[in-house]
Amino acid sequence: MDELDEHLQPCLLLYVDEPLDKEYFCVVPNEDETAVLRIYVAATKTTVIKRDTDILTKEEEKTHWKELQAATLEELKIWVKYKCFHMRPKHDVRNIMDSRNVLKWKWVTDEQGTKKRIIRCRMALHGFKDRDADVLETYAGTAGRTSQRLLTSEAANHPEWEFLTIDVNKAFLQGATYQELEALTGDAPREVCFTLPKGMAEMLRQISGFEHYDERVHCLECDRPGTGSKDA
Repeated sequence: MDELDEHLQPCLLLYVDEPLDKEYFCVVPNEDETAVLRIYVAATKTTVIKRDTDILTKEEEKTHWKELQAATLEELKIWVKYKCFHMRPKHDVRNIMDSRNVLKWKWVTDEQGTKKRIIRCRMALHGFKDRDADVLETYAGTAGRTSQRLLTSEAANHPEWEFLTIDVNKAFLQGATYQELEALTGDAPREVCFTLPKGMAEMLRQISGFEHYDERVHCLECDRPGTGSKDA
């Protein structure tokens, strides 16, 4: 960071060689010119657009710790509701990964029609730590831009058509079980285990069927692909 711009701000100069310069700039430099990127390192990292549904800051986690605890317990109850995992001893597990919680603000409408902002917790497995991730064949059936443009263009020519989208709540947690996937694909059964984020073991013991869960000797084995896993 020994370079300075015209405002005497420290920056790093990144020289972009041909033919990559056209990937960074809309104007291609002349033969006697060199494309240069200026990189600034700010004291604090922040997003360009701030919203009231952003991820909680560390300060907000301390201030709203009661709501945070309730949201975390609710997320565990949802995983248990959809029968996503069961307890298993750690000592004979080959494929185990950890997990984390993503805490965000979310606007919801209650039964009286009043909008309020709540904390929504989503637990996600660190799927990149899956020992079988590199050899697992997956396919995500999402529509590309071309498909979306074709659909909207065709729908615009048919006023009698109804064009809508459907949001499935907790879709990942309602997918096929590993037993069903094994029967459909003929692949060998998958072993996918994980540990809970710090502090959640005590919450899990509050749920029926997991009263004897001990994070020192137990882990959780997925019965169906959980959020963050490669299978999901």
